[in-house]
Amino acid sequence: MKEIIKEGLIEIVGKENYTDQIIDLVSYSYDASEYRSRPECAVWAESTDQVSRILRLADQNRTPIVPRGAGTGLAGLSVPVKGGILLDLSRMNQIIRVSIPDRLVVVQPGVVYADLQEALVSDNFFYPPDPASGKVCTLGGNVATNAGGLRGAKYGVTRDYVLALEVVLADGEVMRIGSQTMKCSSGYDLDKLSVIDPVLIKYKEAGKIQPGFRSLHAVAIGPEDQIYVATDSGVQVFDKDAVRLSQLGLSSSPRCLTVTEDGTVYVGMRDRVEIYDPRGGRKANWDGLGRNAVLTSIAVSEGDVFVADAGNRVILRYDASGRLVRRIGERDKSRNIPGFVVPSPYFDLAVSADGLLRVANPGEHRVEAYTFDGDFEFSWGNPSMAVDGFCGCCNPVNFAILPDGRFVTCEKGLPRIKVYKADGSFESVVAGPKDFTKNAQSCTLGGISDCQTGGMDVAVDSKGRVIVMDPVEKAIRIFKPTGEA
Repeated sequence: MKEIIKEGLIEIVGKENYTDQIIDLVSYSYDASEYRSRPECAVWAESTDQVSRILRLADQNRTPIVPRGAGTGLAGLSVPVKGGILLDLSRMNQIIRVSIPDRLVVVQPGVVYADLQEALVSDNFFYPPDPASGKVCTLGGNVATNAGGLRGAKYGVTRDYVLALEVVLADGEVMRIGSQTMKCSSGYDLDKLSVIDPVLIKYKEAGKIQPGFRSLHAVAIGPEDQIYVATDSGVQVFDKDAVRLSQLGLSSSPRCLTVTEDGTVYVGMRDRVEIYDPRGGRKANWDGLGRNAVLTSIAVSEGDVFVADAGNRVILRYDASGRLVRRIGERDKSRNIPGFVVPSPYFDLAVSADGLLRVANPGEHRVEAYTFDGDFEFSWGNPSMAVDGFCGCCNPVNFAILPDGRFVTCEKGLPRIKVYKADGSFESVVAGPKDFTKNAQSCTLGGISDCQTGGMDVAVDSKGRVIVMDPVEKAIRIFKPTGEA
């Protein structure tokens, strides 16, 4: 273990609660599963604050960390397969509160299941889940594995009895979800909505870029899969391996951008379009669109430039010189054009390989297809909290089209990155709410249905990688298909 991490851990928990002795580490290298792997050190935490500080230290030093209870699990969740830090929670073993009238107990994660049962028996109550290892397993581990037992068929399993959780996120931030009541009718059940069937997740995170700016606004892919990031002070350019290459200084803060095959950069300011050559020299500055304009997306197709104006709820088609050719999408019953519903400043578009303009109509929870002349062709998508639908006030906020014609969509409120086939049928998940915990929290106060912040942007490269811009975390996250080496 690196000396800086060792010193930091000892400062947090004390020398007596830290070990890197081989005899201790061997005992932490296995659980009741078939997996075996030894950590580099182990620590015993005794409070939420200590857990938070330990996770923050591990995150800052990019060090793997695995929590552990009694080690009775059969799934290998407490085996440190990547080494790093083993976080033993068995000393957080206090039953903090028992309230029989409220049918409620508050416990620390290291409380042994049998000890809770013993605390309840004097009141003629019991805790229904009954894992086979109940004499030694801990409640924190029960939650992590959704433990059940023989009584599960009649009474349910652990998830049916969890009312609220205090969670420490990977970066050390403490989050509290749920309610200490038997019934809570306010808001959505974020615990259940945040869970995505692992079978549906077909991508894994392969890298992260943290440009270090106050705000991020958009992401795009350029020649040789270079990554262009619109920040508060300009456009940062990175190569496909996330190495910074250059910066384009702009006259003001950009809102959106796209990059052509020859490296020309089209940037949308709040009310106008600016064009830059590959070296950062400004080639054009088109006329402004007025104070109501809010430009949110740009797409270029040969001699046409399409601009999404969320403020005026319209798509503008320009020629290469900046002359306005047509307004697309304004409501017209005679032409069967439904009109765009844009409750918040998220309004995306792209040109697909079939020659149609695809537009996210977020208030209607769908993606629509138009000809370049503005004729409405068809749409797909439906409002739903289920994983195959779009939820909240206005989703999808952004999307991108993979080289094979499939769509990658972004949602805010309940942050989800998903893949749809070319015909709009749901296929898989790139990443879910548990991968974007800070982003999800940004909408906790207003609720999913009225979330106006946290809208992520997405781009795809020639290899099928999905590049996600998270404005809350201020990071670019790179995901690749799990089938890749």
